[in-house]
Amino acid sequence: MSRIQVKFCSRAIFCTLHPKELLLMNLVIILALGTVFVTAQAFGEVAKIPQKVHDVEFESGVRSNPTAIEAVVWSQVIDLVDAPWVRLLFKSVHLESSSYLRITSHKDGETQILNRQMLAEWQNSTAYFNGSVVTVELVAATGTMQNWVTITQVIGGDPNPPPEPSGVARVCVLADGRVAAANAATARLLEANSGGGCTGFITNCFPAIDPVDRCMLSAGHCFVPGARDFQVSAVVQFNVPASLGTCAIQHPPVAKQFAVNPATVIALNGGPGNDYAVFRCFRNPNTSKTVFQEQGAQFALAAPGIGSATIYGYGVDGDPPEIPPDLNNCVCTGGDVQAPNNQTQQTHTAAITGIVGTRVDHDIHTCGGNSGSPIEQTPGSGVAVAIHESGGCVGGLPANAGTSVTHPGVIAGLAVVCPIPTLSQWGLIGLMLVLLTIATWVFIRRRKVVGVRT
Repeated sequence: MSRIQVKFCSRAIFCTLHPKELLLMNLVIILALGTVFVTAQAFGEVAKIPQKVHDVEFESGVRSNPTAIEAVVWSQVIDLVDAPWVRLLFKSVHLESSSYLRITSHKDGETQILNRQMLAEWQNSTAYFNGSVVTVELVAATGTMQNWVTITQVIGGDPNPPPEPSGVARVCVLADGRVAAANAATARLLEANSGGGCTGFITNCFPAIDPVDRCMLSAGHCFVPGARDFQVSAVVQFNVPASLGTCAIQHPPVAKQFAVNPATVIALNGGPGNDYAVFRCFRNPNTSKTVFQEQGAQFALAAPGIGSATIYGYGVDGDPPEIPPDLNNCVCTGGDVQAPNNQTQQTHTAAITGIVGTRVDHDIHTCGGNSGSPIEQTPGSGVAVAIHESGGCVGGLPANAGTSVTHPGVIAGLAVVCPIPTLSQWGLIGLMLVLLTIATWVFIRRRKVVGVRT
């Protein structure tokens, strides 16, 4: 009987699975899992993003461009007064040929370009823009006659979020040990449908169809199943800037925002030790880069062990004013000195304290928003061994948990979402490399010959 072998290498570019067994595993997972959402009791650490959905009415009407160059045929300024950020939802868009939409923030000048393909990938929505005012432009390609856009909803950050209950969520010990971090492979994950914030991270697993892309991991409970008020993509963000003094989050440049491909999501929300999500993102609409091309960073995956470990994540940070400042609450209140750190990337090092099956217990400091964080074995190693997904306190000490990356569902999910090249595909890749080498050699030789003749 053959045995499935999975290799998680600290320097590997991809996850290795035997080609013959990969086909069998893919079939088993498609039949048994598909996109799975299982619910159970768990102390999932999702951060609530204060937001409001505003009903608006903006219609371009049918617009044409009979000229010989592309042209802006309609524009609209949208202002959600005092909102710290906005995200547009398009009810309907029709773009002929190479026509596109251009959205620009008045606060920092960030711009997003959306053509037909990109609108489909972003599920008729935009990236997140800082400030309350954006301009939408309909740019019609030359000779096009049928272009239009209708906007009926805009999501805006709540400028006056309701106060959070104090004294409930905390890191358990007297002082929060998290400090600012800038791990390039770790992203903030925003799920607009639930208004929730989590964390996700880039792995070293890539799909055969796109070797410069990578699979990402997060917690399963960060993806909301079932009926939704509106169907828009989840977004991962890298290089997240400081939040405002009101605790409102701010957003990175559009080049650092990526729409999650919902067709790739395989998620399980089964409680501590059984809570994970595997997914890929679409290429960035402005740069056409994948998450890996943009960030140039990834985590290798390995089995967990007892001992020192680190977490990077986007947890809530702050201390309610109505209680003595003890620096250990996971509640942000406007005006708090820690507000700029709220849901920005922070890190803490402590230890993995126990491993029970696929559950990895640890005492690393976390707050809401840390769900999906990579648990890195040996700080600075770049090797993730678990996905943080729940937090709690026992006896006044942190009692947090994660799901091992060696969970059979994680391994199987990676095999489906990021299948390795088959033997025939490797042969084709090898042939292309040989041909490229020959072409380069011929080009260099010709240049040398030309140089001699002149």
